[in-house]
Amino acid sequence: MKKHVMATVAITTFLLNALNSSAVTINAKSGSREDIQSAIDNAPENATVVIPEGNFDFKGPKIEVKKNITISGSGKKKTVLKQTSALDWFFRVVSDSYFRLTNLVLDGGRNGNGIKIASDSLEMRIDNSTFKNFKKRAIETNGNIKGVIDNNQFQENSVTDIVIYGDNDGAWKRPVKLGSDDAVYVEKNQFEHKNVKGAIHSISSNRGSNYVFRYNTIDDGNLNTNPIDAHGNFFYGRGSRKYEIYGNKIKSGGSYQGMYIRGGTGVIYDNEFSGKFDYPIVLENYRSFRDASTKYPAPDQINDLHIWDNKYEGKEVEPFMRDRGMVRQHIKKDRDYFMKKKAGYKAYPFPYEEAEDPEDEIGLMGSLFKMFSMFKKKNA
Repeated sequence: MKKHVMATVAITTFLLNALNSSAVTINAKSGSREDIQSAIDNAPENATVVIPEGNFDFKGPKIEVKKNITISGSGKKKTVLKQTSALDWFFRVVSDSYFRLTNLVLDGGRNGNGIKIASDSLEMRIDNSTFKNFKKRAIETNGNIKGVIDNNQFQENSVTDIVIYGDNDGAWKRPVKLGSDDAVYVEKNQFEHKNVKGAIHSISSNRGSNYVFRYNTIDDGNLNTNPIDAHGNFFYGRGSRKYEIYGNKIKSGGSYQGMYIRGGTGVIYDNEFSGKFDYPIVLENYRSFRDASTKYPAPDQINDLHIWDNKYEGKEVEPFMRDRGMVRQHIKKDRDYFMKKKAGYKAYPFPYEEAEDPEDEIGLMGSLFKMFSMFKKKNA
């Protein structure tokens, strides 16, 4: 009883403190790098930093975010930050609990990258924003991160729009939980690559990554090499751990492949391809053709992958494997992948999180509930 009372008091105190800090709004003086950094540094934990309306030239170095915070523009597409010099990142986020970015337009100006997030205990949300003209990538996550990237526009970014990196060996030690919140969710976004040269992926993953890519629209012109990607174990650490890819519309004027799946496990279903693809879905394992000594099963190779109800111009999609090395010996139908629905699989509820104004009372209570849930987990 005594422990229960003490826990209740602790939780109540926590919620009251969180309410006070979450109600705090810090207004940045401008959209300059210095004014945004100053507002973040002076904000208490769980506060909201609002960047004013306007178009602002953004010069480095990157903004460091080392606390739990919401960063918001002053309305949809009303706050624009544009890189005017070679810059590695706009924001680098190293937090341990919660981060949100919303209502911003980030323009790379054909330079650098957008947001880099690194944590092993972070719940994050990036929503209702525009990311365009980045030279390398718009968003990169590193570690055992959960959360959602939703209702954004990605326009004319080179190389990759979103990169999901996991925590390498840590992810491979944990059991796979398809249909759970144990992933980065990428949903209801629009991806466009019609003019930029060098576009490769709308989403890419590796190093024990866990992601869900659902209900997104991709329009690639004929420039994107393979929009949806999952790397394997060869170049960049451990392979992709799991992925759930469904409900997406992928259009191209001329691409070799629509999805390039090179490792891990998951489900791929209810996707629609249109335009021109040589092969909508390609299965591969680099190690199987680059290292002749590789035995089955290859490290982190495709396993227990289920594929069903994907359509290209109205016809069912059958995955393709190039005949090189031992790929076709290491990846076999009805052993490593299956053309049927996975028994017992149930998708996580959609949407991951209802779209809401960061200063709205519902949004505030949602953040408090989230913090309360994390508090309980940490003190269970």
